[in-house]
Formats: sequence, structure tokens, C-alpha cells
Amino acid sequence: MNMIRHGHTVLIVLTLLLSAGMITSVAASPDVRHFSLSSFDVDVEYPSTVKPGDTVTVTATATSKSSVYVLDLTIEVLVPSTSGEMRSLCGMSVVKDTSTSSGSRYSKSAAVTIPSDVLRSFMMATVAQNVRTYSYSYSYYPYGNYYSYSWYWHNSSYGRYWWPTYYVTRSYSDSIEHGLAPLSYILATTPDYTQLKGEYDKLRTDYDRLSEEGSALKTRLNKLQTDYNTLLTQNDSLGLALTFTRIALLVVVAAVAVTSILLLLQKQGKIVVKSPVALKKEKS
Repeated sequence: MNMIRHGHTVLIVLTLLLSAGMITSVAASPDVRHFSLSSFDVDVEYPSTVKPGDTVTVTATATSKSSVYVLDLTIEVLVPSTSGEMRSLCGMSVVKDTSTSSGSRYSKSAAVTIPSDVLRSFMMATVAQNVRTYSYSYSYYPYGNYYSYSWYWHNSSYGRYWWPTYYVTRSYSDSIEHGLAPLSYILATTPDYTQLKGEYDKLRTDYDRLSEEGSALKTRLNKLQTDYNTLLTQNDSLGLALTFTRIALLVVVAAVAVTSILLLLQKQGKIVVKSPVALKKEKS
């Protein structure tokens, strides 16, 4: 029984360790990762844990902070490869070639399949914005330096009007900004996991075997207890019968002893034993 308790305790400890992230995960509501860029707030929704071979959905929602022209706002999902480099699983453009105003919202979703040979690590996301900002400059050239004019006809003579000149110049600048953060935890196997899983399986087998043996021993113990109680009842009955037998035997022995003494005394003539018939004759 001590072996069963010990095996049960170890099995519980290993189960808690494995359920903490070494074997599988319990389904839960999606997590959200927030990216704060200069022109956008981007929220990426994703499952908290994934396993190799799973296909999951990643959703990006972008909210504009100001009025800009967006050349492109993209999100890319990556995982580490066995060579140590990051492997791209998918890339999607949330906003592209669009003029935005403050508070504008855009959303995009993509299905991501986790490779079967991925390492145990985190799925990563990189968000990149490429925006264009315009600026305007104004120039004024009065009469006498730079000017424009127009001809007119009046009283058979020519004349000119002189006008000041205004210039408006538009320029722009492009800026690129990136954000990188972890997403889902990938429950891939590791050497430690393989070893621990093997120990867990062995302990589970031993525990099941010991549980079966314990159940068999308990059944046998219950049967022995029942047999013992039956024997106790039978013993009590036999003890009572033996007591009555002893009493009867003592009565018989006493009767035999009395009879023997009477016969001996009769033989010696010390007492005369008369039958009831003889006593009746004497009385008559």
C-alpha cells in the first residue's frame, strides 16, 4: 500500500509539471498583443498556445493615430527554424496606399499553420509601418522682383498690368517603423520533454498495475474479513454447544458415580435397595 501511495504522489507531481505546459494546453480565450507605433496602434489577437501541425487564426486590428498617407502597414508571423534563423509563416498587409485620418480602423486575419518540425519556442510577430507625411511651403514675390503681367487695349494704345507672384511648394518624407513581440507558445517536444514523458508513461503504467493489484488485495482482504466473521460466528456457536456438552457430560458422570456407589453399598449390605413392587407388598 505504501508503494501505491508513493507512486500516486509522484504521478500527481509529474502530471502537474506536464500540464503546466510540457504536454498540452487547455483551451482558453485568445490573447492580445499590443504594438504602439508612431502612426498606428496595432492589436494582434492569437491563441495562447499552439502545437506543431495546428492551423490557427491571427487577427490584426490597426487604429490610426493621425492623418497620414499609408504606403503599407504589414504584419508577419515567424517561428525559429532548426538552423536558428526565423522562418516566415505568413505575411499580410493591413492597410496599403491609403490616406487615413485619426481614429480610422482597419482589420485583417490570416490562417497560420505551425510546421511539424518547429522548435519549442514562441511564435513571433513583426509589425511594420511605412507612412508618408506631406508638408507645404508658401513663397511670395512682390512687384519689382518677380512678376507676371497681362496686356490690355485702351484708347488705341497698349498697356500692361503687373501682378505679384505666389508659389506653393509641397514636399514629403517617408518613415519606416518596426515592432517585434512574441505571440503563441509552441508546445513542441524537447529532449527533456521526451525523457520526462517516458518517466510519466512508466509511472502511469506502474501506477495502473499497482492500482489493479491493490484492488485485488482489497477484494481478497474483504473476503478474508467476511470469512473471519463467519468463523467467529461459528466459533461462538461451537463454544456454546461445547458448554452444553460439558454440562451434559458432567451430569452423566455424576449419575454413573452415584449409581456405582449405590451398587457398591448394596453389595456390602450396608444398604438394601428394594424395588417399588416389593415396597408395595410390604405396605400391604
